[in-house]
Amino acid sequence: MDNKKVINATKVEFDGKLFDSKLEVRFAMLLKESNIDYEYNKLTIEVMPKFTYNNEHIRAAKYTPDFVVNNYLIEVKGYPTDAWKVRRKLILNYMHSHPEWKYREVHNITEMRNLMKELA
Repeated sequence: MDNKKVINATKVEFDGKLFDSKLEVRFAMLLKESNIDYEYNKLTIEVMPKFTYNNEHIRAAKYTPDFVVNNYLIEVKGYPTDAWKVRRKLILNYMHSHPEWKYREVHNITEMRNLMKELA
């Protein structure tokens, strides 16, 4: 399985923050227009702890959501790569045992607007 590289992701500054893509900026704009406070790339969660296998030390798998709004962890994904598909399974497994968080993934403006209704 070939891992497709992320293409057309342009870093953009908005509201004093440097975002990884135009799609993330669009979501930040929607949040700001709706007066919804958010954090961007601030929280990191260990979704799988480090371990040792056959004397090899395996690093922990960590996840930093794009946005945190209250108890929502929000991932903005324009084009999911093959590597993301594997990481997403680890994240969903973590979410399954941590009901205090609500995980949402958005891929386009329509999904963002639908999520905005949920956040309001």
